[in-house]
Amino acid sequence: MSSISPFRGYNRANEAPDDQSSGRRRLYRRRILIISISSIFLVAIILAAIVGTSASKEKGSGEQSSPSQTSSTSIKAMCALTTYPGQCSSSLENVTATNVANPDEFFLLTLQVAMNELLRVASVPAKLANQTEDRLLRKALANCHFLMEDSIYGINSTILALHK
Repeated sequence: MSSISPFRGYNRANEAPDDQSSGRRRLYRRRILIISISSIFLVAIILAAIVGTSASKEKGSGEQSSPSQTSSTSIKAMCALTTYPGQCSSSLENVTATNVANPDEFFLLTLQVAMNELLRVASVPAKLANQTEDRLLRKALANCHFLMEDSIYGINSTILALHK
């Protein structure tokens, strides 16, 4: 028969704190493991992104398109935003002889095309005013001629400012 020991319960009380500390250690180890795996995964993603971007830059620099193809693509992309894309692209392609991939050069080209078109039609209101006897129509055509001259002056000022 076993005797009753007064120290029997104290032995169990000492085991409980060991169980708690081992539980804390397991939780701590689990957290460290999760943080380590997450860090390794994050570093792998960053390295993959760096390698991917450097590979695409090397690939992109090796493929050079012809200047006319670049100009044509730029013109079509810009003219797609206008009200009359067909007229826009045909008038710009007639003037373009060099590569205009640079947005500043492209803007200057569009200003020159607008200037040429305004100069071409600037004399029309004066010719129409000479052919009519209506006083109100003559005044309207005179206003139209004044507005065209003002537009020519504004575009010319912009072109000169861009060349400075």
